[in-house]
Amino acid sequence: MHYNGIIFDFNGTLFFDTDIHIQAWDTIAMKVTGKHMTREILVQKYWGLANVDLIQRMTNGTLSKEECERLSAEKESLYRMYVKNDPNAALAPGVIEFFHYLKQHNIPFSIASASIKENIDFYVSQFHLDQWIDPDTIVYDDGTYKNKYEMY
Repeated sequence: MHYNGIIFDFNGTLFFDTDIHIQAWDTIAMKVTGKHMTREILVQKYWGLANVDLIQRMTNGTLSKEECERLSAEKESLYRMYVKNDPNAALAPGVIEFFHYLKQHNIPFSIASASIKENIDFYVSQFHLDQWIDPDTIVYDDGTYKNKYEMY
């Protein structure tokens, strides 16, 4: 079998960040509903929804689309801040060594992610991904799809 390259997902694959996303969602949920967002609630009610849709559902449609978009941006900003301030935030074990192996063997690879552009830029900077991957080859959520599942 011949392969032309490798495409990696990022969140939950190269970077284990689910707990940080939950922390950011909990902050937003407490702000707008006064209730905590737990992993169980997030998975059972909202998993796979775009941020704006998640916020609209979480607030029972009581907020304008513009307010949901503002809160979505705030959630992602909080997420990036939490990652930056987490001394344990690092690529998953073995990723760096594997990236070096791929580069040494001239095996092309990149990332396809449901993350937004701002987060991709943050990951490139935070984890120095540009030493292995041309950032222009990274595929990300550009708003084309209604939900995260349609992207794949």
